[in-house]
Amino acid sequence: MTKEEFKKLWIDPSSAITFDEIAELAVEWGICKNPKTKHVDDVLNAVLEAAGISDYDEIDEFESRLNSLLKEFEYLPKEELIESLEFYINVLKNK
Repeated sequence: MTKEEFKKLWIDPSSAITFDEIAELAVEWGICKNPKTKHVDDVLNAVLEAAGISDYDEIDEFESRLNSLLKEFEYLPKEELIESLEFYINVLKNK
């Protein structure tokens, strides 16, 4: 997927993007070799930045994406999930 295609999907509220897809893009775009060994927020931010989405276009879209991603991380240890949530809360506070 190109960066422009990803950007269109990210902005479209009717689309769904999983963390697996984001991880694949991180590898494909040369961001990192093993994205699933990194914190989800770091990988997501790197992919968003690479696609030119640094200001999360709309807060509602961001929250929707966050909810989708959280479903992908139900297996994470509680501490890691809390760290990821705290990161996103800080992003929302600074919006």
